[in-house]
Amino acid sequence: DIGTILPFFIYHFPTRNEISRVLPRSQTVFDKILQKARTLADCEPEFQKIYYFGPGEEYCAFNIGDKDILINACTFRTIEKSFLLRNKPEPNQELELLTRQKWNKYLTTPNFSTRQDSGYIPGVPFIDWTYGCSPTAASMLLWYWDSHGYGRLVDYFFTRW
Repeated sequence: DIGTILPFFIYHFPTRNEISRVLPRSQTVFDKILQKARTLADCEPEFQKIYYFGPGEEYCAFNIGDKDILINACTFRTIEKSFLLRNKPEPNQELELLTRQKWNKYLTTPNFSTRQDSGYIPGVPFIDWTYGCSPTAASMLLWYWDSHGYGRLVDYFFTRW
């Protein structure tokens, strides 16, 4: 079996993981990315490494002539590495402070179950987070409507695996 686990850390978000039972896109389409790199110069591109900035932001880095070029594994868009480094986001002190306060609250609360209400409405099924917050919330809502007689809105279920 093949799988990919990519944790990513952003200073203003909790840690997130991207988990799938496939190879990373940068590996599955590497030949096409290399072809794209070859069209950018007369010399053979030298592969350097893969950069992963989050979902949809996976880049293969190449040295082509005197430039370091990144090619997006999803869109095949090219960007000069120097441009990316010049424009990198700066930490926001206020967001960092809020995140630290939130985590401090989580870590110092003696009993999570009494901390506050879970926020779930009785009868709404729990669906594991899939493809983002909005699709997951919409699935929960449709399932709730369907199970309470509001029409056959859900015909079947499937797993993404």
